[in-house]
Amino acid sequence: MPSINLNARIKWKRGKHRQAREARNPESIISELANCVFRGAFHRESVWVSCPRRVASLFDQLNIGRRVRECVVRDVPFVHRDVVALRLSPEDAFYLHAVVGCLVVYAYEESVVNSGDDNNDNNDNNNNNKGGRHVELSREQFWTLLRETAGAAFGLKCVATCHFRLQGWLPRSGLQYGADLVLYRRHPSLVHSDCCALVLPENNGARKLFDVFSECNASESSLKENNRGELTKSFPKWYELQSLSRLCVQVNKKLILCSISVPEACDWNDSGVIAEATVKETEISRFNQLRIKNLAS
Repeated sequence: MPSINLNARIKWKRGKHRQAREARNPESIISELANCVFRGAFHRESVWVSCPRRVASLFDQLNIGRRVRECVVRDVPFVHRDVVALRLSPEDAFYLHAVVGCLVVYAYEESVVNSGDDNNDNNDNNNNNKGGRHVELSREQFWTLLRETAGAAFGLKCVATCHFRLQGWLPRSGLQYGADLVLYRRHPSLVHSDCCALVLPENNGARKLFDVFSECNASESSLKENNRGELTKSFPKWYELQSLSRLCVQVNKKLILCSISVPEACDWNDSGVIAEATVKETEISRFNQLRIKNLAS
């Protein structure tokens, strides 16, 4: 899938042309955010950011974060009443922290020290602790915390999210369509999504991500039985692919298989694996006999 052509015509939603003219280009917004620094808090297994309303509108245009009410963030550090509170997805939080470089994340010192412990009860108590000192997380520490809390597929989704955002797309969770991501050219309130993306590991280096996660939680055989789609992710069955393909046709979207390959020597415990990953995109479309016949003639 090529990068978005900025000169290409965008089909806006009905009645949204005036708002579309006022909306800014995502690239200009990212360049502005790259010159700023925001403090975020890793709390309750999520990343929270407080910012002025103007900056919050910029995040909204990039389809990053969800606004939350004041009652939800009362115990979250670095969140004040006179600003807007945002809850970031793990993939977007790491994108802002490592790629854009505008997010500095803090966490309780106890949660950082005990992030590698096997005792999950102690980790839960430390993460919910309201006392203690906050420390700034390095890139590796932030990557480790996100991998422990966001699940086994976080690494692949993070690679795909960074890949599509660097191409100019605005990804969002594709749970409502049975996919991993849906891709927008602009904010979802202005345009409809163009594609549904299914993120898959292509080689043994990418599948090793699930082996590392399974070793920390349970035996691989039990995970295959209990979580067939999440922890043993591989190429989908033909009937699953057919169902998703027909669904995408009905909602007028393209289906993209995002296959991620990683060298086997890479370690998923290192955040530098994102730079070593290779993304291959394959479009799945239904066979249209009449269209092929017209092209041949």
